Amino acid sequence: MYLYNTTFVVTPAIKDKFIAWAKDQYIATALDSGIFYSPILSRILAEHEPGTVAYALQMRAKSVNEANAWHESAGDDMRKICSMKWGDSFLHFSTFMQIVG
Repeated sequence: MYLYNTTFVVTPAIKDKFIAWAKDQYIATALDSGIFYSPILSRILAEHEPGTVAYALQMRAKSVNEANAWHESAGDDMRKICSMKWGDSFLHFSTFMQIVG
């Protein structure tokens, strides 16, 4: 089993809009693919860039190949939408992990 984690760093000015978009658009699109399940959107409490708020979106997947294919196609499209909407107020990076316990 695999975990697909995307960390989003946003400015406080857009955080409420970002959270709504993540729930209504990004997570919904990922779940509709049939590849991901059990999404968790969390606020990261560790220190990060001053003047920003960070969130981690974690979703489980049975296949790393399918998850990676989604990441490079539909996921990339979704993140591009964020970049167009919010420009420099938005940053993201993703990590694939294998669940071992």
